[in-house]
Amino acid sequence: MPSREYMVENCPVCGSRISATVPTAGIEYSGEEYHFESAKCKEFFEENPDEYT
Repeated sequence: MPSREYMVENCPVCGSRISATVPTAGIEYSGEEYHFESAKCKEFFEENPDEYT
């Protein structure tokens, strides 16, 4: 398994590929950790997380 240092994931809101290690606005929801491309994406997620999970 690659180290978290090199992991890349997609923003659940806009789909942009982001590094999971960049300290972007991240939150935990239903036991999962989510990272976002921007603070605005995090706002959209927090308003309606079920739309993006």
